[in-house]
Amino acid sequence: DIDGLGKKVVDQLVNEGLIKSFADIFLLEKDTLADLDRMAQKSAANLVASVEKSKKVSLRRFLYALGIDHTGENAAKLISEKFSTLKDIMETSEDVLQQINGIGPETAQSVSDFFSNRENMAIIKDVINCGVEISNDQPVIAESNNNPFNNKRVVLTGTLQTMPRSKAKKQLEKLGAAISSSISSKTHFLIAGQKPGSKFVKAQKFGIEIMDETRLTALFNQYL
Repeated sequence: DIDGLGKKVVDQLVNEGLIKSFADIFLLEKDTLADLDRMAQKSAANLVASVEKSKKVSLRRFLYALGIDHTGENAAKLISEKFSTLKDIMETSEDVLQQINGIGPETAQSVSDFFSNRENMAIIKDVINCGVEISNDQPVIAESNNNPFNNKRVVLTGTLQTMPRSKAKKQLEKLGAAISSSISSKTHFLIAGQKPGSKFVKAQKFGIEIMDETRLTALFNQYL
């Protein structure tokens, strides 16, 4: 996912012997690229700039970019929500991966097999040595058998006094909650601040559990 690095350019770089592995992309230099057919100085400079920009990548995008069998964008997102770093993923077992909600046995085995392969690990090491920085932009879901929000649909309404609503949403996501903007029969919890409005009435109608800010804060302190 690098601007200017389409299939034709990649084929040209491979044919010229400039890239032999994934890591070689991050070692490309402007002067070398400018000598290629149909690659002017400006195009070469733009491509090098795009490569440099791509060195800062999220964990989920890096995991997806590895091209692991049965591991699409959604699977990469689900896995990155459970692990803080790439190292954590590489060291985990197939059984642990399969316990992630939404990750099936084929994906778990493919990920485990990929990171058990020495050649794959060598490529990843080379990429990191080229200056690629991998950070996790996903909220890592906290593990707890008694966490009441895990895999639950939550709606927030009203004004919270102790934290911005955006922070409350992030904390809930860390606990595995799915945040929704509207009340329905599928909603599990309504977090009600001051002046909750019509959502409060609708939640009562559906028999949805309503939680005030005091209890929400106590649960955050308990599980996070």
